[in-house]
Formats: sequence, structure tokens, C-alpha cells
Amino acid sequence: MPARSDEFPGISKVAIGFFSLLYLVVLVYGTLYPYQGWRVPEGGFLRNFLETEMSSLSATDMITNVLIYIPAGSLWAAFLAPRIRWPAAVLLAIVLGAGLSFSLEVMQVFLPARTSALSDLILNVLGSVMGAGAAFFIFGQSRLGLWLHNFRNNTFVSGTLANIGLIVLGLWVLSQLSPLVPSISISNLREGFKPVWFSVTGQSSFIASQSVVYFCSVIGLGGIFLSLSHSRRVGLILFNLFVIAVLLLKVPILSRQLSLEALLGCASALIVLTLVHRIPSRLLVACAGCFLLTSFIVAALRGSDFSVQTFAFNWIPFKGHMQSIVDFADILASSWVFLGLGYVARYLSPPSKALGVAGVGVLLVGGLAALMEYMQLGIPGRVPDVTDVVIAIAAWSFAWMGGARVTRASEKVDR
Repeated sequence: MPARSDEFPGISKVAIGFFSLLYLVVLVYGTLYPYQGWRVPEGGFLRNFLETEMSSLSATDMITNVLIYIPAGSLWAAFLAPRIRWPAAVLLAIVLGAGLSFSLEVMQVFLPARTSALSDLILNVLGSVMGAGAAFFIFGQSRLGLWLHNFRNNTFVSGTLANIGLIVLGLWVLSQLSPLVPSISISNLREGFKPVWFSVTGQSSFIASQSVVYFCSVIGLGGIFLSLSHSRRVGLILFNLFVIAVLLLKVPILSRQLSLEALLGCASALIVLTLVHRIPSRLLVACAGCFLLTSFIVAALRGSDFSVQTFAFNWIPFKGHMQSIVDFADILASSWVFLGLGYVARYLSPPSKALGVAGVGVLLVGGLAALMEYMQLGIPGRVPDVTDVVIAIAAWSFAWMGGARVTRASEKVDR
């Protein structure tokens, strides 16, 4: 049996605790927003408490209520596991999720803009169960957990830094595949391929900037992935399969589509990675950082192809990200880039200067994100948002959490 996981998921207890608290704040903030008009509802509290209107339920709302509590269940189980045994950690994480959901539903009764529903409570609890259960089966005392643990150690280098790199890759996948709801209906599969067909037949224009974003993103991610791998040759094969799988999964996922821009950008990036994958690790990681930075800037300054309207700056954090799980994906889309830049900076920094680099980086990252948001004031279809600045700083900071022990791949490259 695998040993008790006191490094779940390979990040320090402090980092897991910080992220658990941060996610709790986001849940409370999003559930009770906009915090205005508190009053006792007509008919009293009991008449409105957990009142369910089945006709008003939609598949999107149901899926969102489940998905939004899955990370909560996983994080809380992760935080508790080093302190108590896994079964107790899972059970307590579920109880915490249920208690939080129940408390928020009670408070929603007094907010006219929100609706307290029994269905929300049930689905939130289900999400907590799924998240805590997934944490146990993947990282706890299970055969799947043992297999994943062995695969991770046999394929990638060890250490806190390496785990941060793996999280970067995971967040990119979530940003590409949210809301993670597949449909294999013929109509949905056709919709998934439609952008490719329209671009090839000339029914829609090819957006070069979008292809550049994919190109730079995949090269940046590839550099991180190869720096984590014990074997560059095996790492290159696995990364190719990884990117291809993500692109193919975009087809059946609801609200996601495969585009010609994505295909050409990713294919070009994989070719470049094949040509340069043998370069020294430090140079490879430095190049990855440059490409990640380029992808962020190009993506931030791209205009909309469907709108000519410009928008004022939004100063309320998360205001535009709490309506659905698809909107929440926008947060992931920006967080993975800055977590990746944090990985690059920490990889290249001497341990003795890590604190200084992290502190200066907070100022630079916050300044860059704020500058990009300010420049979006004149770009049609873009909504300048302080949320992106907050997320950039939080993601960068998270990359520097954990112990000082850092394990890097060897500079020796197998050919």
C-alpha cells in the first residue's frame, strides 16, 4: 500500500492551505454576489428556504453546481489528509462542503437577487463527494493512487517545483476543456468540427493571432514538460500525445470547438519542439518563459471578431466570472500562464535569491497585467477587468510556495 500522502499533491501544506482558503473565499464571494438588498423575504424565512422550482432548472446550472464544489472537496481532503487518516479526511471534507453549501443557501434567502434551492444543496454536496472521493482514489491509499504515484515518479523529476509545472499543464487543460461536459451526439460532434470546415472552405476568415497564441502557448508548455521529464525522448512523445488528446477532446465538449487556428498553431509548435528538444534545460526553460509571455501579450491585445463595442474598466473582482462554469474558465485561462512564468523564474533563480526574485516578480507581473487591462480599454470586444490582475499576482505567488528543495532534470540530454 502507498504511504500516507503528506505531500498531496506534491505541494507543501502551506500552499494547499492557502489555496483551500482562497477557493473558499471565491465560493462565498460568487454565491452571495452582489451582496445588496438584504431583507426578510415575503412569507417569511421558512416559506422561501430551499424552495425548488423544477421548471427553472437547466442542465448548465446543474452541472455548474456540481463542478464548482469538486475542487473544494479535493482541496479540503488534501488539507486534512496529512493530519488525519484518509477516510476521516474524505468524510470531513464532505461534511464541510455540505455545511458550507447549507449556510450559503440560508443566506441566499435574504438576498433578492439570489434563489435558495434544494437542488443546489444536493448538487453541491454531490460535487463535494466527487471531489473528496477523487482525492482519495488518486492520491490516497488505493491501487489507482499507487499506480499514479509510480507513474509520476518514473516519468518526471521529483520536488515541489516539478509538481508546480504539472499543475500548470493541468490548468491549461482545464482552460481548454471547461466546462468538461461531453456530448457524443452527432449534432454536437458536427458543431465541434465546424470551425475547421468553415476556415478550409473560406466561409470564415483565418485568425492569425489566435494561431500565434496556440503556437507560443504549446511551445511554452512543451518546454516546461520536457524540463520535468527524466527522458527528453519519452517526454517529447508524451507531450505530443498530450496535446493531440486535448485538441481531440475539444470536439465532444459542450461549448468547445476545434479550430484550424488551433490545429496549425499546435502542429507548428510540436515540430519546433521536436527540433530543439535536445538543448540544455536552462535554455529550454528560458525560451519557454519567453513564449509564455508572448502568448499572454498577444492574447490580451487581440480584438473581438464579433463586437465593435468597447467597455469601461471593471473594478469589482470576479464580477464577470461568477455566472457560469464557462465564465470561470476565463480565470483558468489567465492563471496557468502566470503560474508557468512563476515556474520558469523559480527554475532559473538561485535558491539564495528566490525571495527577492519572487518579490520583484509580484510587482512586474501585477504591472504587466494592469498594463494589458488598461490597453484593452480601446480594443473592441474586450472587457478590462481587475480580476485578471488579481489572478496574475495570485498565480505567480503560488509558484513560489513550498519548501526550498527543488529538483531539476539533469542537464544531460538523452539522444
